[in-house]
Amino acid sequence: MPRQSQIKTMGFLIFSALGLFPISTRACSPAFSTTIFEYNSDVADLRDDNLPVPSVEIVSIGRGTGSDGVSCKDMGYLEISVALLETSPLKIGDVGIMFVVSGGQDHEAIFPDGPLAPFEGYESQKITVLLPWLDGAPRDQRDIDLDVQAFFVTREGAEGPRAEFSIRSRASSDPSVKQVDR
Repeated sequence: MPRQSQIKTMGFLIFSALGLFPISTRACSPAFSTTIFEYNSDVADLRDDNLPVPSVEIVSIGRGTGSDGVSCKDMGYLEISVALLETSPLKIGDVGIMFVVSGGQDHEAIFPDGPLAPFEGYESQKITVLLPWLDGAPRDQRDIDLDVQAFFVTREGAEGPRAEFSIRSRASSDPSVKQVDR
């Protein structure tokens, strides 16, 4: 059985080689609670006033603390809570959540081009959306100064009324600082 022995040896070598590198060098994968919401994007300016205005709260903004090139230290993130009113007959999985920058420059491309939705089977009327971007070390960062609109969208492409909020975060020279200006 020289063949089986060779396979075991190769497997051991590969496994051992992976152990030489810290886990942070192998992947930088934040935990996401959302996925892309499939909808009819060909519809233009279709409004649905029966959709509720989303309740939006900025939970936190984290800025990159370094740029060693092998970990998540250069990742910035925006954590936003979006909720449907408890009295709504809709479930949050029935609609997509769309974010549109209405003021300022989204240099970091924080917001996706299309709507997001919770993963299938999500039960709550509230979801936390995590939006990461490559922020870099504090010396490489830009201030964030954005006005944003959030709204629900149906699978047919109809848009609901918009909630407006602002995001303000200054680039920091102190890498330990996590700041939120609302």
